[in-house]
Amino acid sequence: MEALQVISLASNILQFIELSSKIIKGSREIYQSANGTTKEFEDIEETCRTISKLSAGLISTHSLQELTSNAIPKNDRPLEAEVELVSVAIRCKEASDRLYQELDALRLNGSQSKAAAFRQSIKNLWARSNLKDLEKTMESCRKDLMTCLTVVTADNTMERYPQPKGMPIQQKAGNHSAIMKFLAALQTSNFNIIPEHSERLEQFLQDIMHVNTQATTLLLHPSIEENSSLIHSLSQILEHSASIDRCRWRAEHTIVNTLSFDAMNARHDSIPQSHANTFEWIFQEGHPRSKLFEWLLAEDGIFWVSGKPGSGKSTLMKFLADSPKVKSALEYWAGEKECVFVSSYFWLAGGPLQKSLEGVLRSILFDIFVSNTNLIPLAVPGRWESLMKTESQHTEFADWTVSELKTALTKLSSLENADTRFCLFIDGLDEYNGDHENLMQYIKSISEGPNFKLCVSSRPWIVFEDGLGLDATRKLYIHELTGGDIRRYAEDKFNENVQWRIKASTNVLYKKFIEEIIEKAKGVFLWVVLVVQSLNEGVSNGDSVYLLEKRLHELPSELEPFFRHILHSVPHRYHKHMALYFQVTLQALEPLSLLHYSFLDEYLECEDHFMLLDSQADDLGELDLRARHAMMQRRLSARCRGLLVADGRDPEGYMLHDSEYDNYPESSYWPDSWTTGFLHRTVHDFLRTEEMQGFLSQILCDCRINEALLMSHILYTKLADLNPAPEELLGQGHLRQALYYAAKSGKESPDSDLAVACTDELIRVHSAYISDITVIHMTLHNNLDEYLKMKLDSDSQGYRNPTDLLFHTLQAVIHPMTLEEWARILPMVEILLKNDAKPSVDMLSGYLTNLASKVSTCVDEEFIRHHQMVLSLLLSQISDINHLIDGRNVLWGEFMLDVTFINWSESLVSRKVAKAWVDLAQTIFDHGGDPNAPFKGTSTVWMETQDSLSSLLGIRGRKPGGLEVTARFIEMMIRAEADIDWEGALSVGEIREIFPFRAANRICWAMGGRREKSERVG
Repeated sequence: MEALQVISLASNILQFIELSSKIIKGSREIYQSANGTTKEFEDIEETCRTISKLSAGLISTHSLQELTSNAIPKNDRPLEAEVELVSVAIRCKEASDRLYQELDALRLNGSQSKAAAFRQSIKNLWARSNLKDLEKTMESCRKDLMTCLTVVTADNTMERYPQPKGMPIQQKAGNHSAIMKFLAALQTSNFNIIPEHSERLEQFLQDIMHVNTQATTLLLHPSIEENSSLIHSLSQILEHSASIDRCRWRAEHTIVNTLSFDAMNARHDSIPQSHANTFEWIFQEGHPRSKLFEWLLAEDGIFWVSGKPGSGKSTLMKFLADSPKVKSALEYWAGEKECVFVSSYFWLAGGPLQKSLEGVLRSILFDIFVSNTNLIPLAVPGRWESLMKTESQHTEFADWTVSELKTALTKLSSLENADTRFCLFIDGLDEYNGDHENLMQYIKSISEGPNFKLCVSSRPWIVFEDGLGLDATRKLYIHELTGGDIRRYAEDKFNENVQWRIKASTNVLYKKFIEEIIEKAKGVFLWVVLVVQSLNEGVSNGDSVYLLEKRLHELPSELEPFFRHILHSVPHRYHKHMALYFQVTLQALEPLSLLHYSFLDEYLECEDHFMLLDSQADDLGELDLRARHAMMQRRLSARCRGLLVADGRDPEGYMLHDSEYDNYPESSYWPDSWTTGFLHRTVHDFLRTEEMQGFLSQILCDCRINEALLMSHILYTKLADLNPAPEELLGQGHLRQALYYAAKSGKESPDSDLAVACTDELIRVHSAYISDITVIHMTLHNNLDEYLKMKLDSDSQGYRNPTDLLFHTLQAVIHPMTLEEWARILPMVEILLKNDAKPSVDMLSGYLTNLASKVSTCVDEEFIRHHQMVLSLLLSQISDINHLIDGRNVLWGEFMLDVTFINWSESLVSRKVAKAWVDLAQTIFDHGGDPNAPFKGTSTVWMETQDSLSSLLGIRGRKPGGLEVTARFIEMMIRAEADIDWEGALSVGEIREIFPFRAANRICWAMGGRREKSERVG
């Protein structure tokens, strides 16, 4: 039975029992009384009419035979209590029919003289004992109903675990009531992500638990009053159930879940909290430095926070994002409208999504949709409608594209007459791994919407100065404003040191240290942190004032020299470890766990790496893992002097720092809970400089970085294999990263057998977690060409069908993890074609379609050239690229339509993207692509192109640069012998009206040459 059917049936049964009891009680009172009033008779008559209507609700939608059928799968069979509920309903229906028949003859016709007759009929009825039997039946049904309700609403069918958002519901093994299955199904879909849903689920559960309590009480103490209360509770449940639109909830959660990603909040969590009472000057109204607060309260557009590296921009942005005062100010700005306030962070040191526009947009839309689910259909109507039409709980959901994400946010920014206003905080524009000019233009475009404003931060680069820094009232340089905060931080940190407090109380020179620090800092907070740390170390060592002064004066006043000074302080014997740690951190695809670094030590200190590869890791229990963790903390501190730090999360998901680890001795230790990264972005940038790369490379000599990374992952996996972690902590994420290093290791040392042996061992140890076909796909997608050759030569299982392997290789453009995955597939294609792989028309058609979806998100010229070579190689294996299936050019028709569209939609994409499309299209024409080939049986690609061009007529103010690229595309099609004389073709005059002078001339010359060629042939 469905959950709501159970509740509804129970409610109807209970109402019937209550009303029947009322009739029996009323008739007993009449029977026992000397006389009865007309009003009493009328009450019984009205109750009889109600029972007649209620009787229809006592019929279950399922018969007892249906509910007990063996044809029902075991896991879907109802509880015995649910079957008994239907049995009770049947008995009540029979009793209802009998009661109605008995009382139907007693109806009054309004005459007072009939009262005596009615009273006599009641006496006769009781004399026949029919009502006595019915009374016993009602009592039996009531008890059975109470028993059923206590079972189907019992709390022991659920387990509850506290989590930050909502209350998850987890089913135990075995069978469960429909009500609990209903709640569990909602919770299984992560419905606790959206607060509104979580609150409804919580209220729903509380109502059910209240029903359970009342039913248990009624079993022991029957009461008509309690019956009424229970009916009211069941009515509440029905009301709450009706408010849960499961289809809508599923659609909302599907969209929200697919926007989220594992490291979405990692950057926010990794930024240290602002020091106590710092940044408070922002909220001082009327203060010269409070223009940011004034902007929050009343203004729109963009506010730009800038400052020197290390000046505290990210700390300020986190402070603002978490400040209740900021939220209050924005609510004032929003007025009577709802205010949605979200923050997001670019992070150059993070994973691929954390430094991409895709990741930031997904994070922003996730927070917006969680705040107000009603915005989802407005922002992504296509996905919403598709999901609302789908009944399946497991809907296939296409990957989000950057273009789709941008469009969704643009729609929200341009909503007219909306009852919501939005403020976005975006930190680290300079940490975006892409075109900063395009990023800034997009941000400015959405800020122009009537409901949006943005606070963004970046370093003071020229591109941001020119685009965001022209209005002095809407920018601040944080390094100019934090003198007071620096003083407060230095005083507090020094005063935490007992020795400092003692000496400063009698020696005024200690106070001068603070003044000198403020002066030399020039607003760079990170420099202050490092200097205070160094001086406190000196004070703890018992240094005199003279030595403290010397220490302070030796510290460089700029960050890069300061970092260099720190590195030179590392003992020489640790240099190789230090250099490897730094290079690994720079090159890691995603931040590595602290334990990965412990295995790097084993790689560095082992002379025979094959022996290390073949060795088995010790059986490490949790105490062993903790000991290794503590040891690695000490090593990291000694060898990197605080420039690399380990951060972790406690069991509740809150961020921990290195020094807090020992405060959680009873928490389970998972290696992935602790990751290692640079103290600050400035350290990352410093180590990336040519000078420092030369310094580190000289130390490492012939040490192979990617091989070390690969070996570390193998040993880590063996460790996890001996201490099984949840599959999501190991699984595909680790293997994908490790295969990425395997591919780079093979190119790092192409003549080494170790890379192949490592890859084989890596796959072997992951075989317990991941299917063989998944491993093969990952191998292909990571361009492990040497490994592929070995597998093909040895006729290994899963590598015996080169054509199938070619198909999966070409699918790498759909779900790329890194640029290398889909910008380096040429060697794999060459190997497979040499092994007799046969590309088909359908295979190439799918490849072109997938490639088209990726061009707009990667306009790297090397990527385009690479895929031109791949495409050319594949096309050379196809005898007729204009092949038709069902009247449709499946190979390249849709690809060409996408090309034509994107070329003149210059308001949506850059010229660079348009050029990339044309370059790929030229490859198709070079291999015989026919622009006149039928498309979908009704037209040609060329006809579709000209129809689209016709829409440009009369449009003014278009960018000549974009039309230049479009003109090149049209010229290319004409030179590929597109028909220029068909009835709907554009005339020379129309061409000149659409395109700039030079571009139009080139098209017209191509048209003239085409006609001359036709005349010669004719």
